[in-house]
Formats: sequence, structure tokens, C-alpha cells
Amino acid sequence: MLLMSPMFKGRDYLIGSEISLLDCCVLPILWRLESLEIELPKAAATIQRYMDFHFSKDYFRKSLSKQEAALRPGA
Repeated sequence: MLLMSPMFKGRDYLIGSEISLLDCCVLPILWRLESLEIELPKAAATIQRYMDFHFSKDYFRKSLSKQEAALRPGA
């Protein structure tokens, strides 16, 4: 994942200026990292910013199943 960090630099979306299928594939994986006890290093700050941006959005929250939402209680 760290090798992908440059792809996230200064971008809210991985391709273009709106959410794409690539974002829709990557975001659920990133959502699960915490429940798998995987912490991103400080060098992955661009990925963390990308995650924070999307995880706070209504469209992302509404897309989660009850089981997925429970993976990160309080998030």
C-alpha cells in the first residue's frame, strides 16, 4: 500500500475529478485495515488524508452494510 502513496498525493479521487470504480474498489479495503490491526506508517499520510476525506462523506457511510460499519465503531 505504501508504494501507492504517490498516487494519492494532492488528490481526492484516484482517477479524474470524481469518484470512480477504482475508488470504489480501494476504499473498502482501506476501511478494513483498522479491523485487521494494520496501521499505516507516517509515510502514508497521503493515503490517510484520502481515507479521511471519503470516510467522512455521506455516500461512503450509506454504502456500508451493518457488518462493515461495525468494523470501525465510532469512526
